Amino acid sequence: MKKTLKNKGVATIEELRSICLDSGVNLIGCQMTMDVFGFSKDEFIEGVNIGGAATFLEFAMDADIQLLFNSLQIHFKKCYNSSI
Repeated sequence: MKKTLKNKGVATIEELRSICLDSGVNLIGCQMTMDVFGFSKDEFIEGVNIGGAATFLEFAMDADIQLLFNSLQIHFKKCYNSSI
């Protein structure tokens, strides 16, 4: 899949993450998902904040755009190369 995305000129996950952080995007990992799967904060990639629905809603109320992804797609060091 990485090869196909590269051949089509699509940015990598690493590039997209970097662009998001450079642009001030607030990445919020779901606390409940972490609890259910037994993940800890130190397993998240750098730059991800942790919060529940109330944290997200507080932020989202003032945001111009909200994008929702499964928190596991933001993902963890142990699932991706640690260079993410």
